[in-house]
Amino acid sequence: MARRASYEFFYIGDAVFGSNRRDIVNRALTAVVSLLDEFWQGIATSILPAGRMSRRNGGLSGKLLAPGEESMKTSLSTLTGLVFVLTAACTGQTGTAEADKEARNKEIVVAFYNAAINDKDFAKASQYLGDVYIQHNPLAADGPEGLKSFLEFAKANMSDFKIEIKRVLADGNFVMVHVHATRGPEDRGSAVMDIFRLTDDGKVVEHWDVLQEIPEQAMNDNGMF
Repeated sequence: MARRASYEFFYIGDAVFGSNRRDIVNRALTAVVSLLDEFWQGIATSILPAGRMSRRNGGLSGKLLAPGEESMKTSLSTLTGLVFVLTAACTGQTGTAEADKEARNKEIVVAFYNAAINDKDFAKASQYLGDVYIQHNPLAADGPEGLKSFLEFAKANMSDFKIEIKRVLADGNFVMVHVHATRGPEDRGSAVMDIFRLTDDGKVVEHWDVLQEIPEQAMNDNGMF
């Protein structure tokens, strides 16, 4: 049993980063149950009075081992390896799920941002909003209605106002967007960092932003983006 479980362990270990993790975990759990069963059988056997000399490297080790002790050691060794495999598989699965969630959140925010600022289309942007929209910009009204009022004003008075997204970062349910905002082709514009919070189901519910105008002359040649 221990030898078969050992083969199973090595098979799982080879596949842990390239195969279906659910199948890997199921195989590992099956092997763990088998090893635990054999381990307890080894304990029961080891309390018997009979003993024998263990042979290692072709000779006697000089240590008296009770029946089942070597099997117990093999089981424990393989069990330790299986625990490692299970941990790697589960950790990898959790990490993949979080990465997928952050990628989804970035896509949602980019779509929302383009619909709201570049298209100035509240109906299109509102499909990405949650039940609330907590606004931290002191110059903007709170809630979805506040965003709607701003977009209606921008559409009527700031038709050339555009943003160019330079980078998008995500940390769980928070997405940071670094953009170049301009009011027209002749405007140097501003560097803006917007932070959005999303719900677990991917709805935008909170917003912060900071802005810095791009000066005519800079103290370095690195640029603001």
